[in-house]
Amino acid sequence: MKLTRNMAFLTGRGSGIGRGIAEAFHDLRDKVSISVRRKNLLNEVTTANPGTGSLELDIENASSIASIS
Repeated sequence: MKLTRNMAFLTGRGSGIGRGIAEAFHDLRDKVSISVRRKNLLNEVTTANPGTGSLELDIENASSIASIS
């Protein structure tokens, strides 16, 4: 798999291993967008990684999913 110049959309990447994966993609200069259900973590990750796209989303909540479509 080519790991540069790709777009990645990653869900649940606000902390721990998930955040590490998102930041690794970001460091490769990939276009990265993340979704996190807690807005404070979303802001923290995007502030630390300028250019990262973001979306507040709880994939276990039907109304949260419907709100983005």
